[in-house]
Amino acid sequence: MPIPLTTFDQADQVPSGQYYYSGSAVWSPIRLVVDSAIKSDFREFQLTYRQPLATINSATAIQMLISGEVAFAQSIRSLNEVEIQNSQQRGSELQQIPIAYDGIAVSVHPSLSISGLTFTQLAQIYCGRVTNWKDFGGPDLEIQPISIERDSGEMVDRFASQILKFRPFGQNLAFFSNATDAIGYLAETPGGILFGSAATMVPQCSIKPISIGRESEKLIPPYQEPLIEPSRCPEQRNQINAQAFQSQQYPLTQQLYVLFKSYPHNEYQAGQTYTKLLLSDQGQKLVTRAGFAPIKHTHFR
Repeated sequence: MPIPLTTFDQADQVPSGQYYYSGSAVWSPIRLVVDSAIKSDFREFQLTYRQPLATINSATAIQMLISGEVAFAQSIRSLNEVEIQNSQQRGSELQQIPIAYDGIAVSVHPSLSISGLTFTQLAQIYCGRVTNWKDFGGPDLEIQPISIERDSGEMVDRFASQILKFRPFGQNLAFFSNATDAIGYLAETPGGILFGSAATMVPQCSIKPISIGRESEKLIPPYQEPLIEPSRCPEQRNQINAQAFQSQQYPLTQQLYVLFKSYPHNEYQAGQTYTKLLLSDQGQKLVTRAGFAPIKHTHFR
């Protein structure tokens, strides 16, 4: 669906000038859908994405914000104590405002007769302790765990901490440098399994998202039920289970944050304006279109 030329009705006090920003790769759908609409509606509010020299992730973007390279940052996590202290030492407080929900989704090949897995089962797969789907009630088929490379995505670190409890990945893991290549490999691998951003994974036509949970009796799907089969896609696509993410009933939920400094004033105004646009009714609709779950209640002024 094309983005309308006039998307936002909150045109008051939009600052003029060029403002640089950076952020996590998970934010890419928002940069494509929402940021492009903002740029179209408010040409005087000139937003330019600044590619970091290091890895594209929240930590890098936050460091660029603290050092003054960008006016605001797009993060998939809240600030840590070191970042707060570093900013204070430079004479500025950082604000962090949540604008959407995302999380880690797990997908398999569409032909695989597995609908859900527990955290323990996922850990057994990715540590290399279980290597055949028949051990989980599936077919007699070798499991091929897939991941993007650790340096390429923050989701890998979160998966390693929450699912593997920092145990090492198994030797049979297939690594890819980006989500597109990993998804393409899964689509051609009947025994494959992959984790990644729910906003990216859930709407894919060539793979199947599955339910996950800490216990087998409490498996939660990352998609809105009923599951849409690949044969009906792309005319229809699976959508994120917004209610489960908003209530954080889905077990691997996280918020997306806009971060900006309290000083200097022009950068504060730019970050505040961008955040307000994302939290407007129009902004939240576009955030949803980008594949994320919108924030239910906002109190940002």
